[in-house]
This record gives sequence, structure tokens and C-alpha cells, in this order.
Amino acid sequence: MFAAPVFLAGMMCSGCAPTSRIEPLPGRVGLQGISVVPPNPGWARLGERAWCKNLVGRPASRLHTICAGVATVDPGPERVEDLQIVAKTSVVGGGRFKLITINVAADTSLDAHCVTVDWTNEERDNPRAVGVVLLMTARGLLCQNPSVPRLTVLITYSERRPQGEQPLLTEVDVQEGEAFVHSLRFKQ
Repeated sequence: MFAAPVFLAGMMCSGCAPTSRIEPLPGRVGLQGISVVPPNPGWARLGERAWCKNLVGRPASRLHTICAGVATVDPGPERVEDLQIVAKTSVVGGGRFKLITINVAADTSLDAHCVTVDWTNEERDNPRAVGVVLLMTARGLLCQNPSVPRLTVLITYSERRPQGEQPLLTEVDVQEGEAFVHSLRFKQ
């Protein structure tokens, strides 16, 4: 059905690793039918649609990541009424991911039909973390493009850490993640 963007959010984080090299990021970035403002400073670009926070100086293992990303799906749900249902059913887990918690609510912060999605996944069998159970908490928006309703967008920020390791997400990280999520704009 519509599971691809949620797992993309998890996979975006799975490729991140703390680094001491930070490159300046551009302003607004245009993608398929949308644009976003990447988080900056202190975030490194990972591919075209994902960014990871530099955790150097924090007590983090190499597997601990804070990332932000955006995924588009075409086609998405046909009816705006289906967004909440799609959000709940697309984060069901599968493969190496097991859903722990999920909260979905209507969101009117953007000029589009959106739902806020908060979830926690457990990840096992990550090839970069053999024998380690990872927890990923994520927050973001699932939105239907008002100009192209079949185009649905998932934009998130997340923290992934080994089970037993303390969360490192600070208020500044949350502010940067929320600014990224709410920078989403739809092209006409």
C-alpha cells in the first residue's frame, strides 16, 4: 500500500553516522513537487533528501544518530480522509522494524491536508549494527500536495540509538527538526 515513505525515514537514519566534517547547506532545496529548507548549521547532507546532525562532543556511540529527511510517494492515497488511516497502517513495522508506539492527529499548520505522526520503532538485524537493538523515535508530517493530490509527502526528524543508550535529542535539536518539517512548501 503506502509503506515506502515510513521505511525511508528509518533507512535515512540508518546511513547516518556522527562526523566532524560539516559542509554548508544550501537555502531552500527543490524536490519532486515540493521544497524544504535543510536544517543548518551542524547538519551534514546525506543524499538528496536527508540530513544528519553532527554529534561530535556528545556522549554518543557511532550508531547514535539524529536525522531529518523527506520522501515523496506518487501515488499516495486518493482521498484526504485517508491520510490518518494511511499514517497508522504504513508504520506497522515489518522486516527488521517493529512498531512500538504511534500517535496520529490532524494538522493544520501548513496550507495543505496533513497529519502529524509520532512513532517509535525497534530495529533489529541492521547490517551496520550486528547484534544491536536500535530504537528510533520520529516525528513529522504526512501531507497531500494540494496541487497534485496523488503526490503525498512524509517529512520527519528522528533520533536512532542503541537500546540502553540515553536519548540525546536536545531542545535545540527539536527546534531545528520542527523548523525543517514546517519548512515544507508545495510547488504550484
